[in-house]
Amino acid sequence: MTILTRAISDTPVAVIDLETTGLSPQGDRIVEMAVVRIDPGQAPRLVLDTLVNPQRRVSGSEIHGIYDADVVGAPTFADLVRPVADAIDGAVVASFNVYFDIKFLLNELELAQQPVALPHLCLMWMRPGLGLGARASLERTCAELGVPFSAVHQAAADAEAGAKLWPIYTNAFAARGVRTFADLAAVKGYKYTQSWSSAPLDRALISAAAPRTGLKVRTGRTQDEQYAVRRAEWNAQDALAAYWDALTGALVDNEITAAERAELRRLQASPHLRPESIRYVHAKVMSGVLDEVSRDLQVDGPEVEWVGSVARLLRELGWSPGDLPVPARAASPVSEAPALSASSAPQRAPALSAPAPARTWWQRLFE
Repeated sequence: MTILTRAISDTPVAVIDLETTGLSPQGDRIVEMAVVRIDPGQAPRLVLDTLVNPQRRVSGSEIHGIYDADVVGAPTFADLVRPVADAIDGAVVASFNVYFDIKFLLNELELAQQPVALPHLCLMWMRPGLGLGARASLERTCAELGVPFSAVHQAAADAEAGAKLWPIYTNAFAARGVRTFADLAAVKGYKYTQSWSSAPLDRALISAAAPRTGLKVRTGRTQDEQYAVRRAEWNAQDALAAYWDALTGALVDNEITAAERAELRRLQASPHLRPESIRYVHAKVMSGVLDEVSRDLQVDGPEVEWVGSVARLLRELGWSPGDLPVPARAASPVSEAPALSASSAPQRAPALSAPAPARTWWQRLFE
């Protein structure tokens, strides 16, 4: 049954956050998952917080801080189907970047032979939709809306921060006279509102064969311990994670606004973020793009445009994979390195106001 006619105040919300091995739901896997449940009339509760064995090598550790050793003995996602079903039972799934998280969640459920449709909403895009400010990173959104949050790039902390935004949004609903999900869809018809034609998950429909297992929560890495024991390493990881979040969030619509550009430049200037780490993030983003467009063993014209569009945006931020460095002066006193020809010199990135492809790779991935 559709949720469109349901009163928002009477509907549970399950705020999820995921850490993954990469960007592509078709090849990458979840390595950590947290769910904060908000039931009507109750305070938010962290109902699920677990590492997940991705059944492959863990990658992206520099961003999320999870390594192969951490997931030894952790449940696979197939083991977690029942706990996940319990956590989101009867609820609308919410996430700060739902176009990313919902793809991974639905893909994992399908791999576990439990395909479902889940109504969902995006806490990042809802803010501009309600006129509460521009789309921004979770950390900046919380700061500007007065929500206490210290970014540590762990699923539970991010899900709890997202849950703290929900009361602010519900107050905005009331001020606008928004009562049902249909009312909310009429305010701003984002793509995620199309999912509201589905009913929330009924855990009774999940196969009884789906096992329940003990959960392995990441321990020993509280923020205090991080900065007391391995201060420099964890500062660098936090800076890297913040830049990753800001860049991938900005690239969702293939356009970096002036505010987003200023925020990315601010993060690039962090003393804890080295130039080679910035290039690592850019390379990681581009590797996800290339993996996605080459999956069908061909790269067609529109996909060439998508790759080029992402490359231009990364170049605007200082470097795109494939760019050649400007050669340094030769050390020999006899001769200097030859000047670059016009054809080989790095080209200036096109202005961001230039026409972009009608449908970008990022939009296709997050649809």
